[in-house]
Amino acid sequence: MPQRFELEATQESPSVLLDKDQNKFEIKGRSLPEDAQTFYHQIRDWFNEYAEDPNALTELRLILDYINTSSGKELLELLINLENISKQDKEVIVKFYCKESDDIMKMWIEEIAELSPVRVDLIYYEEY
Repeated sequence: MPQRFELEATQESPSVLLDKDQNKFEIKGRSLPEDAQTFYHQIRDWFNEYAEDPNALTELRLILDYINTSSGKELLELLINLENISKQDKEVIVKFYCKESDDIMKMWIEEIAELSPVRVDLIYYEEY
């Protein structure tokens, strides 16, 4: 299994860093890729392989300024897939970062948290 998966951010897609050895899992930026299914499929594939031998704690940090509808659907699928890790008595936490003033993102994260089979924490960060 690849220990590390990395993608640089573009105008339409977030940066991705999935690093088993450093125990760092982060998706950051804007998520409105033309083909969200293909973009997130490669991330789900990596996590599916990772689930064969996961770390004791998997903390996925989602720091997204904007999410289009298709990305939102794919992110929920990713969180559902992460349940495979938690079923192995491993801890899975998703930390979803949001600007406190972004009411739309807050509502969306709260809805995702209700639907997610893994723990989702909403964390506010300061605007500059």
